[in-house]
Amino acid sequence: MNPSEIIECKKCGTILNDPSEENRKPCPKCGSMLRNIKNEITETLKVYDSINYKHKDPTKTGKAKVLAEGFSGHEYSHSRKKHVSKQQLIDRKNNLYREVVVDSETGDLIHKCEEPLKQHQEHGSAKVS
Repeated sequence: MNPSEIIECKKCGTILNDPSEENRKPCPKCGSMLRNIKNEITETLKVYDSINYKHKDPTKTGKAKVLAEGFSGHEYSHSRKKHVSKQQLIDRKNNLYREVVVDSETGDLIHKCEEPLKQHQEHGSAKVS
């Protein structure tokens, strides 16, 4: 019998150890041959969330309108084949680029970068194609 499987008498609820239908015996308590078979299946689900945000100046247009933008949350790392926690800030108004990437499972620091935005060239999405 599977440890997650419970066989009980359908009439009186007595827990039984009936291996199969062909070897079934009447319930010792009430004599019924009817059974309820309960199986429990357990699954683990991990949920990862993230948020993108932008701070805009309503008096400007185009790219100049976005003063700062960022990302906070989890994203999938293809090189590590798992989710990582990432905090990223692109602050155009204050000329700042900040990014911190941490292993979600261990808490180990994977990557940290903080520098003037004007110096942050040829990295990630800033790479020239």
